[in-house]
Order: sequence, then C-alpha cells, then structure tokens
Amino acid sequence: MAELDSFVESSGGSNTGGGDSVATNGAIATNLVLGTATAEIRNSTITTSGGVSVIADNEASIEATNKSVTLSGDEAVGASIAFNTVGYAPTNILAASFDALLGTSLQQPSPAQATARVINSTLAAAGNVEVKAFNEASIEANLLNDATSSAGALWGASGAAASGLLANNRVAGGALAEIDDSDVTTSASGNLTLLADDNAFINATSVMKAISSTTNDGGASLIGGMVEQLGASYAFTSESGTQPLKEDDRVRVASGHQEGGVPGATYRYVGAGSDVDLSDTDYSDASLWARVSESSPADLIPQGLNVSESDSVAMG
Repeated sequence: MAELDSFVESSGGSNTGGGDSVATNGAIATNLVLGTATAEIRNSTITTSGGVSVIADNEASIEATNKSVTLSGDEAVGASIAFNTVGYAPTNILAASFDALLGTSLQQPSPAQATARVINSTLAAAGNVEVKAFNEASIEANLLNDATSSAGALWGASGAAASGLLANNRVAGGALAEIDDSDVTTSASGNLTLLADDNAFINATSVMKAISSTTNDGGASLIGGMVEQLGASYAFTSESGTQPLKEDDRVRVASGHQEGGVPGATYRYVGAGSDVDLSDTDYSDASLWARVSESSPADLIPQGLNVSESDSVAMG
C-alpha cells in the first residue's frame, strides 16, 4: 500500500490587508507493478496413477492514497499528479502525462499475466488432469487535492485559491491456459479441465477542491469577540470546585462535564445559599438550576459585512 500525505500552510499579512501570505504545494506519485506467473510442462512424458495439475496463479495490485492540502490566509495553490499502472513498462513523467491528457498509449503494455500450458508432451493419468491459469490485476486509488484561502482583515484583503490534479490509472492483464501439440489421456473416471480466469479492475476516486473566502469587516468580528468576553456574566465554571453560592449566581458548564447539564451552557442558581461542589453537580436539576438564554450583546453587532472591496477567486 502506498500513501502520500502533503500539507502546506501559510499565515501572515496584516490587519490592513498588506503583506503577502502564499502557500504552494505540489505532489507527484508514481506507482508501478509488473508481475507474471507461468506453469508449464514442455517436451515431457508423464505417466502417473494419480492426477496431473498445471496451475499458474498471479496477483498484481496497487493500493494508493494521495492527499494534498494547502491552506493560506492569502493565496493557496495546490497541484497533485498520480500515475498508477499494473502491467505497463516504466516510462517518464512526460510520456505518462501525455497519455493521461490526450488518451495516447506512449507507455507500452507489459501485461501482468498467468500462463499454464502443456507443450509437446504426453500425459497419461489415472486421475484428473487440470491446466488452469488465474490472474488478478487491480488498482484501488484515492486522490485528493484541496486548496483553501481564508483572507481576513479590517480592510483591503484579497484571496485566491487554485487547485489542479492529473490522474492516470491503467491495468493490462491476461490469463492463458493451453494444451498444444500434446497427447493427454485419463482413465474413464478422470476429468480434463482447461481453464483461464482473468480478473482486472480499477476503482479510483479523485476529489479536487478550490475554496476562497475574503472578509474585510472593519473590525466587527474583533469587536464582537471582545464584547463576548466582556459580556460573560458567569462567576464560576463547573471546574471551579466547591464554592459558596447564593441565589442568581451563574455557572458555565465545561465541555468535559458529565454529571448533567449542557456543556457550554450557563445556568443560574435558584436554590438556597450554601456551599456547592460545582464539579459534582447535575445542572439539569430544575429545582436548583435554570438555564440562561444564550443571547449575547455581541449578537447585536453585524457580522459578515465587508467595508472594502473583497476580491476572492477560486479556480480548479
């Protein structure tokens, strides 16, 4: 099994959209398998009280996964090339690219093949005589190329993402079972079997993504975050241990809390004043706790509005 995992990330620029942040990623993978199996009886005389078996079994396969991810706060460019062949002679990347783009056959086949045969021989068997060839040639290929640009500033930012991929998967295979210029005899109860079984397949998936988004919101998202922090109206969290609570005290439930309540939610204490172990409390107990509305002053600040030109280009 062949795996290629390429990851490139770039971050930079400024709050006013100046500066460059460029991520470029290129990945090339070539996987090639050649293989044959041959079983034969040639120029021979065989006499036996049992059976005769001439069996060739060939398996040639490729399992390949290629992933290329490119992330940038400005420009992201990613390209992936994958060539997988079973039963083809080695060649250079240029010729393989021509074959993939134009459908040509510059790469010459050298089939993955199973051959079983009896040539110019005499076989006399009391049992069965079988001449069998089994061949399986396969490619399982997954190719992913993802280029993502997420540009953001107070004003003046722009972003672009470009993604490209080229894939070529080829299988050449065969199975041959033959008896040529030979005498083969069996007893009355014996059987003669001549079988060639060739199974060749390709299962390939290619995914290409080019995603670009640009935000120039004049600082609205930054202000919203600050208001969110300033507006946090809880005194404790569920990880604050034992605390002396009075009515209307508020507690934020931590993400890992498992004793009851919604992680991330804020609850108001409605019980009598007492010391409470906040880490061992069921906040869904309505006799002691009331969930507080999730609304925030930050919700009043418009989000997703651009105050300057926000160029965003994606190409794939």
